[in-house]
Amino acid sequence: MKSIFITMVVLLGLASNCFSQTDLNTNEKLKFDFAGNIGWGAPYGFGFEAGYLIIPSLNLNPGLGLSMSGFKIGIGSQYFFRSDMKFSPYAGINISHNGGLGKLNVNVNQDSAVYKIAAGNTFYLRTGFRYAFSFANFYTNIGYGILLSGGKAEYVSGSNDETVESLAKLLEPKGLEVSIGLKFRLWKQ
Repeated sequence: MKSIFITMVVLLGLASNCFSQTDLNTNEKLKFDFAGNIGWGAPYGFGFEAGYLIIPSLNLNPGLGLSMSGFKIGIGSQYFFRSDMKFSPYAGINISHNGGLGKLNVNVNQDSAVYKIAAGNTFYLRTGFRYAFSFANFYTNIGYGILLSGGKAEYVSGSNDETVESLAKLLEPKGLEVSIGLKFRLWKQ
C-alpha cells in the first residue's frame, strides 16, 4: 500500500513536467477557497471543505459531509508539486471522523440484513490533479483510507449471508477513494 502511494506521487511529479500550461499570475494567488466534493470513499463523503493556502504550495482544508457511514468531519492538507502552473499534481493527507449509522439495511438479491456502522476515525493518503480556472480549481482525486479506530460494519439481524456481509463491509469508511471536487476562490492575499 505504501509503495503504491509513493509510486503514484512520483509518477504525478514526473507528469507535471509534461504539461506546460501558462504560469499562474503570482499576484492573483488566492488564500481562501470553498469546495464541494463528491465520490466514492472521499474523506468528507458528499461534502464541503474550506481551504487556506499556508504557503503557495501547501493547503490546509477542514471539511464536513455525509456518507454511507454517517456524518463526517475532518481536516486535511494538500501539497501542490507545481503550484505556479494551472495544471498541478498534488499529494495529500486527511483525517476524518464518521458519526456511524445505527441501522443500515443491506439487500442482495433475496437476502437482506441489518447492520450498524460504528463511529470511527480514518486516515487518508490521497493524490490527484488540480486544474486552475480563472475563478475555481477542479480536482480529481484517488486515495486510500485506513481505519484508525471504530468504523466497522456490525451484524444486527437478518440474513447472515456472505454476500450481504461483503456489501456491508464495502460501506465502511476505509479503502479506495475516487472523487472529484470544485474549489471556488473567495478572496486574494
